[in-house]
Amino acid sequence: MKNLPNFLIIGPPKCASTSLHYYLGQHPDVFVSPTKETNFFTHDYYRGLEFYAQYFSNAKTEKAIGEATPSYFFLPFAADRIKKDLPNAKLIVTLRNPVERAFSHWLMFKEAGVEKKSFRDAIKINLEQMQEYNFEGEKGAEIWEKRKNTADDNDNWPRIYIQPGMYAESLNMYYESFKPEQMHIVFLEDLKKIFSETIKEVFRFLNVDENFMVENTEAKNFYFDKKYFRFLQKLTGIKTARYISGILPSNLKNIFKQKQTAVKVIPKISDEDRAFLQDLFLPDIRQLEKITNRSLENWVNH
Repeated sequence: MKNLPNFLIIGPPKCASTSLHYYLGQHPDVFVSPTKETNFFTHDYYRGLEFYAQYFSNAKTEKAIGEATPSYFFLPFAADRIKKDLPNAKLIVTLRNPVERAFSHWLMFKEAGVEKKSFRDAIKINLEQMQEYNFEGEKGAEIWEKRKNTADDNDNWPRIYIQPGMYAESLNMYYESFKPEQMHIVFLEDLKKIFSETIKEVFRFLNVDENFMVENTEAKNFYFDKKYFRFLQKLTGIKTARYISGILPSNLKNIFKQKQTAVKVIPKISDEDRAFLQDLFLPDIRQLEKITNRSLENWVNH
């Protein structure tokens, strides 16, 4: 089918997929969907590929056509769907310290007024829920779809602070269906410290001109401002509020979002919580070191 993507930035959340989507969109040989998170393989799969293709209908002669939906990374049912419909797609994974990622994810929901529990309590709930269910198969898809509408209704909505940070586990899941040469891993610290070299590698992976210079390298890290998001939620309901906030054009999106750097005091994870999560993620980090052939001691001894 014409105008289906040939690459996906699959996440996970809070790992700079928004920024990477923005950087790639500046390249003349790359087309990225105007809607950054289409959520097709998670929420809108029932609409079919013709619906999905509409996100890329304005693509012309670009060699690389893609989108970025962070939740694809850790949801097995999404990986199954991608394999079925886009078996030859190239997949880009963006990673950061999983402890920082989990805290950032919690903070986003906290600031939006969705998460009412403390970070440690939310993590404990997440761990308990992981013993009760997973996101495999169509049953997992049903749980994920239900989750979209149950957050804020009660304290038992499915948390996902831990699962996205189990990087090795999710990568191995994708390697079962996709060839290693179809996968490219980007570390957030590389994107920050050696931007030119890192973005060149991404361009090379997508088979576009690697010498193109990205002019605007400003990070696109946003979180929902609680006051405006809650106001919108009261007017429309949480499901519609999230949809609207996802499709707003950039000039209007700033009404509902603020840059994190504009916040006077950004909460930081406690030493106790950091140690707890480092122990939790350590086995997966060691597996990731083997997969990537890269030392991640800076994550362990942060």
